Amino acid sequence: MGRNSEQLQTAGRGDDQRGDYIQLSLFPESPQEQADYGTAAGDTPAAVFEFPDSYIDECLRTGGNNQDSLEYILFDLVQENPSELLTGDLKKMWVGGKGLAMSDGVKVSVWYSEDGISFHRGNGARKNPEKTISWVEAAERIESLYQNGQFTTKELQEKAFDTIRTRIAEYVFFFYRDSRLESRWGSVYIEAVEKITGELRDPIGVNAIYEELLSFEKRVDFETGWQKRNFETAKEHLKKLNQASIPVSQNGTEPVHIAFITADEIDKLLQEGGIVQGGKSQIFSFYQQDPVPDAKTAIAFLKEEYGTGGHSASISGAFHSDEWHDARGFLLKKGNIQKNLTWKEAEKRIRTLIENKEYPYSQQQENIETENKQTKNKERERENVPNFGTQESKPDELLFQIDFSEHDVISPYDREKGDFTVRKMSFAVANKLFTVLDKQEMEKQENEEEGYSYYKTAFSIYAVIDSEEYSFKGRYDIGSEGKSLLEHIREYYDYCLSSDCMYRQYWEQDGVLDEKIEQITKYSENFLPYLEEHTDLTPAEQKQLDGLMQKEEPQALQDKKYEMLILEE
Repeated sequence: MGRNSEQLQTAGRGDDQRGDYIQLSLFPESPQEQADYGTAAGDTPAAVFEFPDSYIDECLRTGGNNQDSLEYILFDLVQENPSELLTGDLKKMWVGGKGLAMSDGVKVSVWYSEDGISFHRGNGARKNPEKTISWVEAAERIESLYQNGQFTTKELQEKAFDTIRTRIAEYVFFFYRDSRLESRWGSVYIEAVEKITGELRDPIGVNAIYEELLSFEKRVDFETGWQKRNFETAKEHLKKLNQASIPVSQNGTEPVHIAFITADEIDKLLQEGGIVQGGKSQIFSFYQQDPVPDAKTAIAFLKEEYGTGGHSASISGAFHSDEWHDARGFLLKKGNIQKNLTWKEAEKRIRTLIENKEYPYSQQQENIETENKQTKNKERERENVPNFGTQESKPDELLFQIDFSEHDVISPYDREKGDFTVRKMSFAVANKLFTVLDKQEMEKQENEEEGYSYYKTAFSIYAVIDSEEYSFKGRYDIGSEGKSLLEHIREYYDYCLSSDCMYRQYWEQDGVLDEKIEQITKYSENFLPYLEEHTDLTPAEQKQLDGLMQKEEPQALQDKKYEMLILEE
């Protein structure tokens, strides 16, 4: 449940070749394919006729990109005033875009925005749509299809309510667990969810659980936004389940499937600036140099800035999607569709986005009204980022900072500002803190059998050793590591130096294999021992660690916990 992410630097991930995928190149190659498909967002459609209503209906019948999208639409449709309810939920939940193939073979791009849903035959609908409908019209069309029994299939309708009941049961379970309340369904995730789901099949059970939840509303101190969100969602869904009317029987055809990843979706992914904190601003600043760096220099910079890593639910937020990037380029997957994007192609798209002022950080810069505000922002950024600058001679030093974390104890997310702030601490404190929290979370999972969960924590290290600079950016997943921070870094270097390292083939293709091995060897021989020398806690550091571990209420939380259910075979 939620998003799962690959390690930024941990070896051996993201090379999954399981499953049958359709291989698509980024751009069509033959003239005929270009005519049928389009080569970029906003291209002239292959057909010059008015966009067919039947295509719009087909696109709506596929739902959004989020998990159980169609099931939640059916849930809204059995409520009073479904169009009004649908309008709000569609606008909130349908994000990003998708590429579909109609039953007649025509490829259609879809894009969801604040204004509604845009459609275009070919690749890309965001810039120059053939047709755009409002969210109100989308909701009305869906309700009309539903009332005529043509919105979805009989099979999907039959399982929809059981899916909704299971999701409600999960919210109820996590509310009890996070509130440390005794649950009459037990503390074992799979068993408890099954019992709650069973009770929700009976209207009496629905009402009983709803009343039980309401009794806690004023008695429970919601410590985190995540806890509060579970409660509110469970309460809202239980109320809707209690008020649901008898559904209209559906006998529609199977909806069309995802056929390609659109240019809009690729642009949106690149606009995120990678998975390292501050990536967007650094990429934007790089392209503001005078003269603007050439493509070869830019590609080298982007490879270094992005590093190796990725995350899932990354293409339009789709549950069954993921992105992986390394020295070779990007590998994008959405459902059974796979697409490769070279660094040359990625650099060209990023450059165009910045030139067209469509890159998020360039838009942010334009909104700054005064020079004073610009200066203030830059000063704040300098205060938060370790000084990676160079000097002729520097004393030995070791700096560590948490760029962002999803764990309550160390989360530096500022709700008032709506953004991450960095947190600095010594490496010794971080090494011990990560180890203790990781062990606690793993023991909790083992004892409660609640499922596999972890908290992403991105960090940066900067060191000066004998006047030479060293740096490391990475991510430690609290709750899934089973090792200290130092061991986590050592494991990465050991892997990179082994003959099994998957990155070697890409380094060799880029002609930098010897250089990389030399650099990693140097880090392994100098940087790692230096880190190891700085793992003992001073009395002041022990006091800081104790304060973090004993903190009763987090100052500000990002409140996202990534869950991956353990399914019994």
